[in-house]
Amino acid sequence: IADFRDPKVFWHNESNQWIMSLATHQTISFYGSANLKSWTRLSEFGNGIGSHGGVWECPDLFPLSTENGIKWVLLVSNSGAPNGGTGTQYFIGNFDGTNFTAEDAPYPLWLDYGKDNYAGVTWDNIPENDGRRLHIGWMNNWQYANNIPVFNIAPKGARGSMTLVRELKLEMHPEGYFLLKNKVVSEIESIANDWQTIVDEALSSKTVALNLDNKKAYQLQLIGKTSDSETLFLKLSNSKNEFCSIIIDARKLIFKRSDSGIVNFADAFSDNSESPVFGNTNPVKLDIYVDQSSVEIFVNDGAVSLTNLVFPSSLYDVLTVESNNSHVNTKFRTFN
Repeated sequence: IADFRDPKVFWHNESNQWIMSLATHQTISFYGSANLKSWTRLSEFGNGIGSHGGVWECPDLFPLSTENGIKWVLLVSNSGAPNGGTGTQYFIGNFDGTNFTAEDAPYPLWLDYGKDNYAGVTWDNIPENDGRRLHIGWMNNWQYANNIPVFNIAPKGARGSMTLVRELKLEMHPEGYFLLKNKVVSEIESIANDWQTIVDEALSSKTVALNLDNKKAYQLQLIGKTSDSETLFLKLSNSKNEFCSIIIDARKLIFKRSDSGIVNFADAFSDNSESPVFGNTNPVKLDIYVDQSSVEIFVNDGAVSLTNLVFPSSLYDVLTVESNNSHVNTKFRTFN
C-alpha cells in the first residue's frame, strides 16, 4: 500500500481491543489487536468523502460527549486546505469497534482555516476527572515549510513551531450537523497578566499603542457588532510599518499578511486566509493570541479558528480598530 503511515493507537473498551488508525494513501484504515503484536485489518474509510487534494496523513480517532450522546471524531491532515496547501479536515460519526461511519454533513469540514495548523494530534488517557480532549498542531504549511525564515522563531533556527494547545468540543450547527470547536486551554491563565481595557466606545477608527512591558506574547479580546453591511477592521502593526489585518462581517473573516514582515520566501505565503463565521455573530467575539512569529485567531469561543505564521522584524505593538460607528470593546493582556 502506498503511503502506509502515521499509526495512532488507543484502547477501545467496547470491543476489548487496541484500535490503530493508519493513513493508507487517500483513505484511513483501521486495525485491531488484542496484544499490540498481531493486527487484523478491520475496515477502511474515506473513499468518496471529504477532501482528496493529496495524501491523507496523521489520522486521529476519538470520542467526544455531546447532548446527543457520544460522537466519534476522525481527524485527517492533507493537502487541499480551503486557503491553499495543507490543513486538517474532520469527520463526525460513529465507531463500533470495526467501522467508522460518518454522519451527514457538508464535508469537507476544517479544524482551522488559517494557513498554518497541520498534522495535529490529541492526547489520550487524560484523567477521567479532567475529561478534556486536547490538541496541538504543527504551525506550518508544506507550501513553504522548508523556506520560512528561521531566525525569527529561535536564535538557533527552527522550521516552524507548535500551536497553542486547544481543547476540542462538539457544538451543533443550526443546520443540524456538529462543528468541532477549538479554544485555548485554561492553563494559559497561569502565565497571563491582568486585563487592560483599551477600547470601549462607539467609533469609526481608533489607534492604540500596546504597552507590552518587554513581554513577547499577548492576547487581544474584541467584542463588536457585525452584519452584512457592518464590518470590523483590525490592524496590528509595528514601527517598521509591517502589519497584518483582520476584516470580519456577519458571514466571513479575512486575515491578511502580505505586508506582515518577511514574506518574499514563497508566493503562497502572502495569500489571504478566509473563513466562514459560525456562532453568535451579533456581537462577534474575537480572541487573538500574538507572539513574535504567529497570530492565532478564535471566533466566538472557538467556533472558528485561524492560525497563521508571521515574520515581522519586531513584535506588533500598535492596534488600529475601525467600525461603522458601532460600539467596540477591546481588552489586552500580556503573557509572562
